[in-house]
Amino acid sequence: MQLETMYSERDGRVATIVLNRPHVLNCANEQWARDLNTIVDDLAADHQLRLVVLRGAGRAFCSGIDLTALAGGETTMAFFRNWETALRKLETMDAIVLAAVQSHCDLSGLSEVIGPGVAAECVETKDGSVIWEDHFYPEVIDPETGAVLSDGEHGELVFTSLTKEALPVIRYRTRDLTTLLPPTARSMRRMAKVTGRTDDMLIIRGVNVFPSQIEELILRHAQLTPHMYWN
Repeated sequence: MQLETMYSERDGRVATIVLNRPHVLNCANEQWARDLNTIVDDLAADHQLRLVVLRGAGRAFCSGIDLTALAGGETTMAFFRNWETALRKLETMDAIVLAAVQSHCDLSGLSEVIGPGVAAECVETKDGSVIWEDHFYPEVIDPETGAVLSDGEHGELVFTSLTKEALPVIRYRTRDLTTLLPPTARSMRRMAKVTGRTDDMLIIRGVNVFPSQIEELILRHAQLTPHMYWN
C-alpha cells in the first residue's frame, strides 16, 4: 500500500511499514497520523501476518512531531487522536511489532505536554536530547523542596509549554529525574538520559501503570486483606 507519507510491503507473513518523509527525518504531521491508521488497519485485517516491522526511509527512524507544522498552526487535535489510536492499534495487533530504528537517537516526549517531540538527540553528536526551548521551557527542581536547580544539577524535570494553545501546561512536574546540559550541536540546552522517577510508576507495553492502581483492584475482593497476618 502506497500512501502520501508512508508505504507498506509484504513478504509472506512479514509486513514492513516504511515512514517515508526522509527530507524532514520522517517527522509526523496530520497526514502522517492518518496514513499510519490506514496502513495499520489494512495489516490488522490480515490474520496470517506474524511480524510487522516499522522503519524509516533515509537516515532516520522518526524525529517526532513536525514542529514546523505545529508552529504554523497546521496541527489540530485530530493529529493527537489519530496518533494515539494508531499506536494503540499497533500495540494490540496479533502480530509481533518491531521498530527497526536506524541511526539511533534518543527521543523524549510526554503525552501531557505534546507526545514525542519535546526533545530529540542530534544525529551528529548523540550526546543527549536537545530540548526545543522555543516551544517548551525546561527546569530541573529539587523533588523534595521544589527549589529550582542550576544546569548540571540532578533533579526532577519540569516543563512549561510556550506555544501550545489547546491544553497548555505551566511548570508541569514530569517525575523524571535528569540533568540539564549546555548546548553542543544545536543552540538549545540538552537533557541527560532519565535515570529514574520520583514515583513508583511502571511502563508496561507503553501503558503507564501505578502499583496503587493494582492494589485498589485487589482490595475490592472481600477474600483478600491489605495486611499480612499469622494464624
